[in-house]
Order: sequence, then structure tokens, then C-alpha cells
Amino acid sequence: VSILAGLLLGIGSAAFAQTPAQFEQQRRAAERDANPAAPANSILRVERAVTFHDVLANPADVDLNFAYAQTQIARGDVRGAAATLERILLVEPDLPRVRLLYAIVLFRLDQLDEAEREFETLRRLDMPETLRAELERYSREARLRRQATRTTVTLSFGQFWDSNVNSAPRRGQSLASDLELKLDESSVRTSDFGTQTLVRLDMSHDAGYQARHRYLLGARYLREDYQRMERYVPQLGGVEGGLAFDLAPFTLTPTLYANHYRIAKQQAVNSAGLRLKLDYALTGATQIYGFQEFERQRYYPIALSSVATDDTGMQYSTGLGFATQYRPDMRLTMEVARARKVAVYGYRSSQGHSLTIGHTWLLGGGAFAQVEGYWRIDNYDSGDASVSENTRRRDRPLEARAVLGVPVALVFDPDGVSDFLRDLTFTASARLARNTSNLVNYEYHRDRYSVALVKRLEF
Repeated sequence: VSILAGLLLGIGSAAFAQTPAQFEQQRRAAERDANPAAPANSILRVERAVTFHDVLANPADVDLNFAYAQTQIARGDVRGAAATLERILLVEPDLPRVRLLYAIVLFRLDQLDEAEREFETLRRLDMPETLRAELERYSREARLRRQATRTTVTLSFGQFWDSNVNSAPRRGQSLASDLELKLDESSVRTSDFGTQTLVRLDMSHDAGYQARHRYLLGARYLREDYQRMERYVPQLGGVEGGLAFDLAPFTLTPTLYANHYRIAKQQAVNSAGLRLKLDYALTGATQIYGFQEFERQRYYPIALSSVATDDTGMQYSTGLGFATQYRPDMRLTMEVARARKVAVYGYRSSQGHSLTIGHTWLLGGGAFAQVEGYWRIDNYDSGDASVSENTRRRDRPLEARAVLGVPVALVFDPDGVSDFLRDLTFTASARLARNTSNLVNYEYHRDRYSVALVKRLEF
């Protein structure tokens, strides 16, 4: 029960709570922090690599200068691209694709007034439908950025195969009062296929001050259904609310949250807590942060475990991390954390340390790849008499994940005309989990492979 709760509630590490939708959010964070505009539209794709020496050799060639501006955007020199496009427009002011790219660059530089003036000028020009579709998209995004309240809905539906649904011991044996016993048929390792559904709502409201303070509100629902292992069907519902105080270059975010977790329609875990996070913008491409979290966890007896209540208690977590966009198309994240769990009994109380390292690649056209590694050390306070009275449990969980995401429109609608296919992403992921322990009961391997469609709506 504790393992299943950890998978969905993120107890111990956010790495266990990742879903395809959350990896999509990380990809968007990489695009947001990158200097270039996200290359998700045809006009932003580099037609050909052009150097400044090429431009010097033929400075009057409009197509050559336009390709050079695209090259500048691709390598992160957005301001340089703006200067190149301005130079073209001085000579040819009525070229739609040049003026549209210039408006997009202004938008990415957060010069919204200038960008919207360019959008209005563009609407009076004749242009292909593909360009007009991109014009309307960015014009809408500019309006969204000005809104006091922004709402994002993320929908995800996928299928997965789990090699060890019940996290059964790897050796097929368990200890009971220091006696080694063979697992019965109901407890051996069992694999199964299943479906996962996620609905997530995120809202942000500008508090109306000169500093960009924001009110934050979120809600989520996650459900997994297995083909055969119906007694393990988990559901998670959660809400959170907080404030983001803009103390530039710092951002302080206190958040209150609550989660409700069920297994096979039975109430399994309720948790509520407070999270304090402090972000610091070290540079435009690098952020560091620290967090402190206090969480009350209450477990209930269910059919799978009548002694689940032994895990009830408080958990305290502290961590430091950083994220850096060291190249326009690459983002690295790292986090170290310490967690202390104080449960009803000492054999369920523990303290541990964890390390999470992640990397995101932007592959072009909105496609991305991510890898993440997670390692933790857990030491328990005392021995469990029902397992081994004189042996204190020590666990070493290790997990690796890889995700590939491809926008559906990249394959079926490369010109970006369809509104429905926009922000619809296909993801394929693999997760390999290995838990080593000094007690055979808790030593297991668990692999999971999944595919999903993720749809994002903003308004």
C-alpha cells in the first residue's frame, strides 16, 4: 500500500509522481526558458543554415537575410534576429512572412504592445492560409499573456504495461518473524496491462500589484485501470492553492494542498500539507530553488492491508535544486532532498536522502526527449517484529525514466492549420525501478512502458 501511495502521491520524491502530462509541462518549461522561440511552427523552422559571412557576401538578398534571421533564432540570438528582420522591413515593408516572424520575435521578447501592432498590420496584408493560422495563434497567445486570469486544462489518456503490479519481492520469498517463506500464488510477481487517465486544472490570477504577485489554484484527478488486477485499481484526487510573491530576483511560493487516494474504490490515504518554495533567478537561463514541506498522512485499513494504518504520521521534506538552459535546445535539472517520516510505530518511521537528475532535449518542431534518474537512501528507525525483530530495514530505491514526445500536428498537420491538433502530443515512455533492501520482503524490480496522448487547453 505504501508503494502504491508513493507512486501516485509522490511521497518521497516527485520522480514517482510523473505522468505523461507532467513531462509535457517540463518540456514547455524548457521551451519557455530557452532564448529562441519554440520551433513548433513552420515559419520558425530553419530553411537553411546561413552565416553572417553569407549575408555580407550578398546583403540585398531578402531570402538570404530571412534564413539568417531563422538561424539566429535557432541558436538563441533573438535580439539579433529582430535587428535582421527590421533591416529587411526597411526595404520591403509588405512581406507577410518577414513581418510575421518579426512580430513573433517581439512577442518572445515580451514586447507585447509592439507585437500586437505588428499583428494588426499583418491582418491587412494578403497571405497564405498557413501564415494566417500562425498569425491568429500568436495573436491569441499575446491576448492570453495580458489576461489577469489564465487557466490551463491538461487531459491525458494512455495505456501501459506494468511488469510487477503488486511490487512482489524479487526472490519470490518473504520473511515472517525471521523465517524465510515462499510466497503464495496471490502474492507472487504479476504483470498486467492497463489504462491511465489524467485531468489537471491550473489557474493563475494576477494580484494587481506593480510586482507580479499571483494567486495560484490547481486540481487534478488520476485513475489507473488494470485488465486483470482490479483489486489494485488506484485513484487520486488532489487540490492545491497558494500565492507566488514576486520579490525579484526571488519568487516565494507558499502552497497548501490536500490529496485523497483510493484503491479499488476503498479509501486508502488522505494527506494534507504545506509547501514553501523559494526560487532565485541566477541568470536568465539558470534558476536555483529551495523548498520545505510538511505533510500529514493518514492511512486507512483496506482489503489489501489491514495494518496500513501503521504508516499514518507526519513527513517533513527539505530540498535544494537548480535548472539551467545551458543550450537553447537543452535543459538540465538537479535536486537533492532529505525526508523524515514519523509514523505511528518506529518500524514504519524513516529518514532518507534523495538525488534526482533530469535532462530535456528540444528536438525541433515541438518534439522533445527527456531522461530522469532518481536514487534514494531510506533508513528505518527500528525493526519490525513481524518481519525481523533484530534487523532494521534499509532500502535503496533506484529509478530511471525516458520519455519521447511528438506533437501530433508535426505528422498530420505540419502547417498548423487545425485547432484541434494544436497542443496535442503523443508520448512514449519507459520507467525502470529497482529497490534493493537488506530485507527480502522489500526487494523488487518493477518496469513500466506506456504510450499516451496529452491535450493542453489554455484560456
